[in-house]
Amino acid sequence: MTNALLHSAVSLLAFALASALSSPSPSPLHSFYIFLGSAIFATHPLRAEVVAWLSCQPYLLASCFSLLSLLLYTPGLAPAPSTLRSRLSPLFYALALLSKSAAVPVVAIFILLDVFPSRNLLKTTLSSASKNAACILLSLGFAAKQLRPNTELGYMRTESLPPPQQLLAKLHSLSSYIALTLDP
Repeated sequence: MTNALLHSAVSLLAFALASALSSPSPSPLHSFYIFLGSAIFATHPLRAEVVAWLSCQPYLLASCFSLLSLLLYTPGLAPAPSTLRSRLSPLFYALALLSKSAAVPVVAIFILLDVFPSRNLLKTTLSSASKNAACILLSLGFAAKQLRPNTELGYMRTESLPPPQQLLAKLHSLSSYIALTLDP
C-alpha cells in the first residue's frame, strides 16, 4: 500500500514538473498532453516491480525527492528566486541521494535547466555549476562511495592486487556503477 501511495505522489509530482516546465500559459491541448502523459505513467510505470515490491521502495523515495528538488529548482530560473526554494531544493536532492544513489544524475538536470534557455553556453554552464556546487559535491561523494569495493557482500579487496589489476577492478566498478545508474 505504501508503494502505491508513493507511486501516486511521484505521478503527481511528474505532472507538476511537466506543467512547470511548459510555457507559462499552455494551450488546452498542450495541458491535455501533459495530463495524458502523467496518467499513462501513473497507470503503467516503467518498472512495475517498483510499485509491487517492498524492496524497491528506495527507488520511489529517490524519485519523489528528486522530483520535489527539481520542482523547487525550476522556479529558480526566474530572475529573483525565492530563498526558501533555493535552500529546500538541495535538501530534497540530498534526501534523494540518501534514498538511492541512482539520483546522482539529477544534478546534471539542474545544470541543463539553467543552460537550456541561455544563448551563452560556457558562461551559463560555469555559473550554474558554481551555483550548484553543493549538489555536485554531494553527487561526487555518493559516486565515490559506490565505486569503493564492498567487502561486506563478498567482493574482492583490491588492495591485495597488483596496481594494473587494481585499475581494471576500479574501471569495472565504474562501468558497473554507470550501468546501474542508467538502468537501475
